[in-house]
Amino acid sequence: MTRWSVGHRPLDQLKLLNSFFKNSLISSRLLLYKTFITKITTDMETRNNHALIQALLDCALACEHCASSCLKEEDINMMIDCIKLDRDCADICTQAARLLQRDSVIAHQYLLLCEEICRLCAAECSKHDHEHCRQCAVACEECADACHANHEPINQD
Repeated sequence: MTRWSVGHRPLDQLKLLNSFFKNSLISSRLLLYKTFITKITTDMETRNNHALIQALLDCALACEHCASSCLKEEDINMMIDCIKLDRDCADICTQAARLLQRDSVIAHQYLLLCEEICRLCAAECSKHDHEHCRQCAVACEECADACHANHEPINQD
C-alpha cells in the first residue's frame, strides 16, 4: 500500500480518500440542499409573478394588435400617436416580462416605467372609437394596475 505524508505523519491512501470524500460528501449535500431551497424560493417567486407576467404579455399583444389595426384605418394620420404609443407600450411590457421571468434585480423598478407607458397608451386609445382601441385601453389599464401593485421604488443609495 502506498503511503502519503501530510505534515510529518504518513497516511495511507484509504484514510486520505475517506477523509476527502467524507468532507466532499458533506459539502455536496449542503450545496444540493442550498440549490433545492433556492429553486423552491425562485419557483414560488415565479408563481407569484405569473399573473403579472401574463398581464404584461396580454397588454403587449393587445398593443401590437391595436397598432396593426390602426395601420388599416382610413384616416391613418389621426392614428399616428396611437400607433407609436402602442408599439412603445408593447416593447416595454415585453421587456418587463423578460426581466421578471429571469428574476432581474431591476425588474420591479422597471414596472414603474411600464405602469406609466400603459396609462399613456390607455389614454390615447380611449380617444378613438374603434373596437381594437377599446380592447387595448382595457388591457393597458389592467396591466398598469398590476404594475402599480408590484413595482418597488428605485433605490437611490
